[in-house]
Amino acid sequence: MLLAAACLCSCEESMSHLTDRVFEVAKQHAFNMDARLDADSHPRSLREDGSPWDSDVVWWCSGFFPGTVWYVYEHTGDQSVLELARKTTAKLDSLVYNPKTQHDIGFQINCSYGNGYRLTGDPAYLDMQEKAAAK
Repeated sequence: MLLAAACLCSCEESMSHLTDRVFEVAKQHAFNMDARLDADSHPRSLREDGSPWDSDVVWWCSGFFPGTVWYVYEHTGDQSVLELARKTTAKLDSLVYNPKTQHDIGFQINCSYGNGYRLTGDPAYLDMQEKAAAK
């Protein structure tokens, strides 16, 4: 019994390997989510029956999915994830011009454009943050 326990402990996966595996799954989920969404929708939650419940751009958490994709890009460095991060972030462009935009714009913009700027240095992302701050 002790020998079996010792083998289990010595065969454990490293934290680095586990993290890589988790981000690989997250990458696949991000692409699957994007394929399911239309051009104007953002993932929100699930309904009681398990079907997706999406939102429009003004929902206060609309920037969370793009922000998550940016984190996946940060860990993986995968260029296809970078393109997905740019695409999902661009879906929020109308926020700074939408009259329904409210105080939650910080959550929406910083998670998406903030991470985009932090990871790429693209001045267009900084510009969107400045426009949002002026609202």
